[in-house]
Amino acid sequence: MLDMQSKLMEYSEQSPLNNLKLAGKTGIIASGIAYNYVREALGPNHGHSILKLGVYPIPVKLVGIW
Repeated sequence: MLDMQSKLMEYSEQSPLNNLKLAGKTGIIASGIAYNYVREALGPNHGHSILKLGVYPIPVKLVGIW
């Protein structure tokens, strides 16, 4: 697994399964059912950036966009 880490990170950074929606200075990172709970709790006009993770490992460069 350690030998594959760099390839996995590269895939994670480019994967369409990780979805970033920029909307404000405050950012939330969530995955799975927690993402749905966050969206429901905040409502449609929340003004927060949300990164929905769909692939491991966490895409460090994508998180760094904030």
